[in-house]
Amino acid sequence: MNSDIESRLQEIMKIVMDLPQGTDVKEIRRINDKRWDSLAHSSLIAAVENEFQMQFEIQEIELCGSYASTLAIINEKIS
Repeated sequence: MNSDIESRLQEIMKIVMDLPQGTDVKEIRRINDKRWDSLAHSSLIAAVENEFQMQFEIQEIELCGSYASTLAIINEKIS
């Protein structure tokens, strides 16, 4: 995997989720983190689409429920 993509996604997630310093974004999941509400999810998708110059399909948006799943979709779209 591309470490540049990973670091860019991590930074986006830290900003969008307003995560405290030292939080491991790789452990954040939509299902178990109250900060990841519908507004944060929409903001995350918009920020990722803008940063990576891509557009997600509805099914992909629904699958972006963790750092890992979002990273996998980005990598799939880029390759």
